[in-house]
Amino acid sequence: MTQLPITLPDLVEIIHACGPVCAEDCQAERLQSILIAQLTMSEPRLATRVRRSDQEQVETLSNYVLAGLELAAIPAA
Repeated sequence: MTQLPITLPDLVEIIHACGPVCAEDCQAERLQSILIAQLTMSEPRLATRVRRSDQEQVETLSNYVLAGLELAAIPAA
């Protein structure tokens, strides 16, 4: 996995914005669009970071989100 150019609190905020997603949404391009839409309202700075992420970074972020969904005791959707 590639290293993401964000802090741990930013990663937590990004994953928090994924609350309404399900495993099927964790395809890189789809998740990136969802995150940008969600973060634009709450964290515009992070929305810009996600928008500027390259393909490898978005795929890594998708893997983190998918792992979080798999580990969560209660599914998001």
